[in-house]
Amino acid sequence: MTSPAARNFEKVLRAFETRGINYPDVISRLRRLLAMGTSAKELLAVLRRRESQERLPEYARLEVLLLEEIEKESAPESATTLAADEPTGASAAAGVVPEAPSAQSIAADLALRKAALREEAALRETEQLQAELRSARELLADRDAMLEQMRQALAERDGRIEGLTRERRILASALETRSKQTAERTTASTVELDTVRAALQMEQAKLREAQNALAERDASLEQMQKALAERDAKIMARKTMRVEATAVAGSDLLAARAPAARPAPPPQPAPPAAAAPSAQRAPSAQPAQTAPTLRASPSAGRIVRPTRPLRRTLGWLVAAALFAALVGQYTYHTTFHSTQAPAPPTAGPPPPPGTVIRDCPTCPEMKVLPDGRFKQGSATGYSSAHLVHWVAVRRPIAMSTKPVTIEDFRQFITATGRVMRGCDTYDGKWKTHPDLGWDRPGFSQTSDEPVTCVSWNDAEAYAKWLSAKTGHHYRLPSASEWEYAARAGTDNPRPWGSEDRAACASANVADASAARRYPGSTVFPCDDGFVNTAPAGAFRPNSFGLNDMLGNVLQWTEDCWHDTYAAAPIDGSAWLDGDCSRHEVRGASWFSPPSSVRLDYRDRFPPDYRSSALGFRLVREIER
Repeated sequence: MTSPAARNFEKVLRAFETRGINYPDVISRLRRLLAMGTSAKELLAVLRRRESQERLPEYARLEVLLLEEIEKESAPESATTLAADEPTGASAAAGVVPEAPSAQSIAADLALRKAALREEAALRETEQLQAELRSARELLADRDAMLEQMRQALAERDGRIEGLTRERRILASALETRSKQTAERTTASTVELDTVRAALQMEQAKLREAQNALAERDASLEQMQKALAERDAKIMARKTMRVEATAVAGSDLLAARAPAARPAPPPQPAPPAAAAPSAQRAPSAQPAQTAPTLRASPSAGRIVRPTRPLRRTLGWLVAAALFAALVGQYTYHTTFHSTQAPAPPTAGPPPPPGTVIRDCPTCPEMKVLPDGRFKQGSATGYSSAHLVHWVAVRRPIAMSTKPVTIEDFRQFITATGRVMRGCDTYDGKWKTHPDLGWDRPGFSQTSDEPVTCVSWNDAEAYAKWLSAKTGHHYRLPSASEWEYAARAGTDNPRPWGSEDRAACASANVADASAARRYPGSTVFPCDDGFVNTAPAGAFRPNSFGLNDMLGNVLQWTEDCWHDTYAAAPIDGSAWLDGDCSRHEVRGASWFSPPSSVRLDYRDRFPPDYRSSALGFRLVREIER
């Protein structure tokens, strides 16, 4: 029956075998058990029992310690035994000596046992070291094999890299050659295109001149037709009056010459004074009565009707007079209208909704919007968008299909020489850079991307310049016109609905690309591939055919700032009686987080403020 101390020591050894405790803890607990009076022999028996199951080098050292303790315990016992076993005088006298082991023999046995245990422990340690050495050699061999494989893999990789490098050089050379050829072809195509465009513009100018000339001719012909119709009516009226007068005169003459049916009496000799002229005017072969003469009626004193030849002559005279009058009237009309300025052509009806207008080859493309009404504002969004109200947009307008681009704005800068420098840009935080501007907003742009770093004053100047250039009225949209065009018939705060992942198909907003460039930003859970601005019109248009109403750049409007929609206009006109030291901006930009990407979002900035996230679009008035 083992004691509790022996069982406790066995538990300690098991814990050491399972690496639950380390060797110094085993020594400490063994010394504690011995100090408590536990028998070293009992503990040695437990150790040898465990050693028979698990041979560990440390157990040999433990056994040496226990043997030393047993030696200490047995030393007093040996002395006592020797004293007790000494022969009495009688026994010694009798020569009887008991056989008993001496202390020296016990010590020698213990020394031998210790030496044997030490040799055994050393042998075990040597075997363990040899096993570990063999294991280490195997590991080294495996490592050398792996290193050799890695060397071969690296050699193969270097070979592939060298081959890829050669291919890359070849491709780079081919690409450079192709780029040069493409540049040459592009230059040639650009020259040809410019030539064709110039020729087309000339042809269009000639066509417009021909159309204007035709319109003027048609107007002149129409006026001539009206004048000729009036003249014909007057001539017919005069002819009718003359015919009636001739008929009346003829009836009177017939009534006066009632006896003319009888044979005419012989001609009377003319007086001598009158005979000479008559003889000079009429040939002698003709009878005297053929001369057109008038004579008085003997009874009534009326003028008698002329003879038939006289009537024929009078008819020819009337016809000649009418013809002369007609020629004179035509000559007067031709001369008059040839010296007068052509009448201006009348304006036609306004173009129908959906019509695309472009007043010049370098002008922004505009789309005619339908008239309608919509609910402006939101009851759940920003407080500045509160007070939902109906707004009716009835004036015919056209809005630019895209924000004004770098190329559009460059025409204005080239023509006016306007200097624009100083812009707020973002690189982890917003900061004003006095050397940046519309052509250098702090990131690279292509000519078809929206122009940024443009203040409200700059946008107004561009609209006035374009109006003077085209003869049509261009301006910034009102906030109501902008929201009407952006909503395009929808009541949703975003055209794509409530799904955040759908944003990147319709708008360039803060997304995964922006998060990679600016860590920590709040973004949409999608990736449109653009960190800053994107080409205008690169995303899906709304149902009015307008691009980038949300995303890419914020956009200036004509309105002065108001904190809410209280007393706002309801006819779509601009709100110009508020805080005009700040003007309203609408939409969203490449920097806008999801909370700001809403059709009812409003913000405001001073009229001279410029930002790399802020641009504009235009409205063109439609003349009725």
